Parts: sequence; C-alpha cells; structure tokens
Amino acid sequence: MTFEETVAHMTSDVDSLKSIYQTEKATWLSKEEEHETEKALWASKEAALLARIAELEADGDGGDVDPPPVGNPPKILNDRFKVLDMKRYHLDKTTTEQVKLVAPGKVSFTWAPGGSLAGTDGMRAQMVVRETYGGGGTPYRDPVGKARWYGLIFHVDSSFSLTDSSSDEKCVAFQWHQGPGSSSFPIKNPPVSAEVMNPGSDASPESILRLVISLPQLNLPQADPDRLNKPLGTVPKTPTKFLFRIIWQHDSRGQIVAYRGDAAGKLAVLWTYNGPTCHSQEKAGMGLAPFYCCYNPGAPSESAKRMLYHGAWLIGDENNTLADMTVALA
Repeated sequence: MTFEETVAHMTSDVDSLKSIYQTEKATWLSKEEEHETEKALWASKEAALLARIAELEADGDGGDVDPPPVGNPPKILNDRFKVLDMKRYHLDKTTTEQVKLVAPGKVSFTWAPGGSLAGTDGMRAQMVVRETYGGGGTPYRDPVGKARWYGLIFHVDSSFSLTDSSSDEKCVAFQWHQGPGSSSFPIKNPPVSAEVMNPGSDASPESILRLVISLPQLNLPQADPDRLNKPLGTVPKTPTKFLFRIIWQHDSRGQIVAYRGDAAGKLAVLWTYNGPTCHSQEKAGMGLAPFYCCYNPGAPSESAKRMLYHGAWLIGDENNTLADMTVALA
C-alpha cells in the first residue's frame, strides 16, 4: 500500500493526523540536505497528509467514522503506462518516434508538421488504448448498452500552442471511435472526443478543453445539428485527472458524467449529460474503442510541433464505483 493510500485509511481524528504531519515534517527537515529522492518522497507525503486533514476539517473534524473502503481495481483495464509494452497497443498512422515513454507512467504524443492533411502518416500521433485483437484477453471494444468508467491523467507541454489563424483551430487529445461502420452506414467521426481549442473558441479568452458528442440523432436546432460541445475547463499545463462515466446508448438512455481533478487531485463533477452517446449496435456493428492522440482532424497544419502527455488510462466496468476509480487514479 502506498503512503497516500495509508493516509486515506488513517484515523479520522484531526489532532492525531496533525501530530503525524508535524513528526513527518520534522523528519524531513532533518534530512533536507540529503538526496533529491527524499525531497520528492516528503513532497508526496506532505500533500497526502494536508489533503486528508483539509478533507476531515471540511467535514467537521471527521468524527468517529469507519475508514473509507479500499475499493476494487478497475475490472477491465488498469494502468499500462508504467512500462510501455507496445505489444499491448496499436499505433494508428503513427511512428514510435511520435509516441514515447518519457518517464515512468508518462507517455508523450508528438504531432509533427508536414504533409497535406492531418490524417496522413506523420501528421498524427495516435494509439489505440488496447491492442487490436484483444491484448491478453482484454476486449478490444466496449459494448453498446453497457456503462464504462474511463480515468486518465492529461496535460499539454509548456511549449504547446495552437498558432493557426483560425479560431476553430483544434487538436484532438483523446476520443472513442465506433467506425468504420459499413458501406450502408459509414462512420467517419468519433461519437465522443476531446479537443484542445484556440482562445476565442466558445467565447473563452483562454485555450480550452472540451468534450464533443458528434451523432446525427442529436438533431440540435443549430447550424451544426449533429454536434454538441461540453466544456472541460482550461487546458491543463500540469498533470490533471479526468474521469468519465459513460453509458453507451444510441438514444435517451445514454449518459456521460464528467469529473475533473483540482490542484490537489480531488475529483469534482463538471456536468452530467443525458442523451445519445454512440450509434446503435445494429447500424454500427461494433462497440467503442478508446484512443489517445494528438492531431488536427481533416485540415492542413500551419503549426510547429505540438506535444501533449497522457499519464494513465483506466477502464472500469458497470460494477465499478466512483470510489474504485478514485483510488485507482490516486
């Protein structure tokens, strides 16, 4: 069990926790000149202790309550970015130079300029989260009609910039694909995707991240009736947790609940959407496949190299809970 997990199950008495914190702090100060790894360890301990103290104080000093459950790990797919085993993934229109393990638990996706369209090789850094034909017994696609949890840690590089002149300039960061469909029902766009947008998009003065639902059955009263944009906040420049619970349905039974972590990593609900989230199984003939990516869909690039990072991808099934996913993302 990690120190953070231990803290989460410590006594709910604030005074005791504060005493532990002061003891740990004194221990650290006595080692202040030692190796950098000790410094990193103390920073992690300090953050965990202070977050737990703040949580209990916000709840009225905690009281005599049972410790929270440890939670069950995600049933389907746990964190595979600790070691980047490319046999577990499928690179799509991408080279291994564009998708790299840059640190334990941190993978970079680099979109290099060149070529005529963003969809051509060399323009797109994209990886299917699960290897095409199963990846060790793991199903490639998530089925229509089921609920799934998707947890990830995401941020862009400090040098990342959308420099193209268009206010609609975008970079796709992650998505769920259900294509290609069939000759009678071709599927081009992912039903759900996340885009980094230029300042000015959606009347925002800053670059924003938004989730896009793209389905013909939306039939919205607007210029683009097949597209619904949902905000995910400003584009993170430091590792930030995101969590989505999606019920994959082609009609009003579908649902998306979006969560985002704050500076301390605590998840909070951004919004809940009720409505279609995918095409029907009958029309599409297949379920949903998650992708990591970094590319501009269907438009020439005017920009210099862009880089973004993913630090985890967790998939939980309909039996997992918010507590399960919160512990797994810790």
